[in-house]
Amino acid sequence: MPSATGKSSLTARKDRGLNPCRLPDVRPKGDFDCREYVGSVWGRHFEFRARQRAGLLLRTTEMQSRSSQSEAVQPSSAVPNVLKLCYKPNMALSWEDRIYRRTAAGEEVIASANAAIPSEYRRILGVIEGDTHSDIIRGLLRQFPDSLMADWLSELEEIGFVTSVPADPAQDLDFTNLMQTRRDSMERTPPEDTQRIAKQASAAARMLDRAGAFLSPDRLKNRSSLAKKPNEILVLVVEDDPDQAALAELRVSMAGFKVRLARNCKEFVEEIQARVPPDVLLLDIMLPDGNGFDVLTGIRRHPKLALLPVVMLTVLAAPEDVRGGLALGADGYITKPYSKKIVADTIRAVLKHT
Repeated sequence: MPSATGKSSLTARKDRGLNPCRLPDVRPKGDFDCREYVGSVWGRHFEFRARQRAGLLLRTTEMQSRSSQSEAVQPSSAVPNVLKLCYKPNMALSWEDRIYRRTAAGEEVIASANAAIPSEYRRILGVIEGDTHSDIIRGLLRQFPDSLMADWLSELEEIGFVTSVPADPAQDLDFTNLMQTRRDSMERTPPEDTQRIAKQASAAARMLDRAGAFLSPDRLKNRSSLAKKPNEILVLVVEDDPDQAALAELRVSMAGFKVRLARNCKEFVEEIQARVPPDVLLLDIMLPDGNGFDVLTGIRRHPKLALLPVVMLTVLAAPEDVRGGLALGADGYITKPYSKKIVADTIRAVLKHT
């Protein structure tokens, strides 16, 4: 905006010898709660600078450890003053294979309607329940790149909304509670995502009616391609109808993939416990001892399976039928009956396999 002299504010700052790109110093003086400062201009500015400096320090530390195995540089001196109030000196900068838990401050965010808290933070805090593995967070929020998720989790820990510890490798092998996750806890979709999922469900219904298959672009865009030969790719089909199971086994094997079958929820859990996890799951919705959505809920809440591609098999393809699966983390849908080409193309697409 032009000033009284007719010059823009940026030009006026430059004429006075000031950096035209630097924000004016309007930071509050004295003690303050940094959690109340997250939504402000300076709060966002310093968060960005903290991520830049933390990334630089991490690279510096890696270079030093390779050359002299010297002691790692402590990042606390590089964190701006506005974040030092919340910074934990021993906080890890890596987010992979860690367990996250909401703090009391994080619980307050979930319970409040404070518009100053970014929606990205609310999404992440909303999927953290008790002790939550980083892969579970990734699996439930596949619409965001892993690098961005890493930044946001780091910010949440800096601010004090979450804490994290290294994951216990033994936890990944425990499948005893796989089917115990409450579906209602997974269906609490943030308001800002409800419209997006509804729009995607309508598009899915049209695609299923026209082509017999649909894959969620949100979940597909950030997945890495699977570097396996077709005859090495393992497809697990969960289908209770004997005729449909036989047809699925025939068509998947004709497409060049390895295939295993499970007839119900119990056999699915036994397959996962006793054998190597599959590369992709074709999951019927109506099962004799449960529901495909219950299976999907358990998968997305298990650290070993959270990133497993899951395609639902269904005869119900209306938008209201598809919406629930997308909200729970389904990667796509195939309507019955289907052909070998449909199932083969869908498997290749969901795995990004060429």
